[in-house]
Amino acid sequence: MASDIKILYNNTTQTFDLQYTNGDLLRENGLETAVLISLFTDRRANVDDALINPGEYRGWWGDYVGNDTPIGSRLWLIKGQKATQQNVILAKQYIQEALQWMIDDGVVAKIDVQTEATGRPEHKVLACVIKLYYTDFNIESIKFEDLWNAQITGV
Repeated sequence: MASDIKILYNNTTQTFDLQYTNGDLLRENGLETAVLISLFTDRRANVDDALINPGEYRGWWGDYVGNDTPIGSRLWLIKGQKATQQNVILAKQYIQEALQWMIDDGVVAKIDVQTEATGRPEHKVLACVIKLYYTDFNIESIKFEDLWNAQITGV
């Protein structure tokens, strides 16, 4: 697998950063950065999706110029929604949809996604564990303790 620039995600501050080491950008051999880009960029909403702001479908401009696989996820559609079981399931579906390209392109053999609402009853957050099963039988786990703090609010 090729070495890519690593994007670092901080679960506590929910921020992204690049880091230098020995005068060069930190690199990775896994897929964590690809997962971050897939989850934290906004995929265009479907015409039948309930929109936060009517008429705001978002999405990446590159999806309009011949890209067969849309970039990003539709997680932004549940921002500020209540932490119902239905929304936790919907978040899982959006995550699976955003990462499906990895299976389609043969980068991984399988992906497992587990989502749950955690935290205090008055302030639930969306936690997620993603397991990437490589074709060489290695497994990479990526955990988000708080997948967008404001993504899902208390019930």
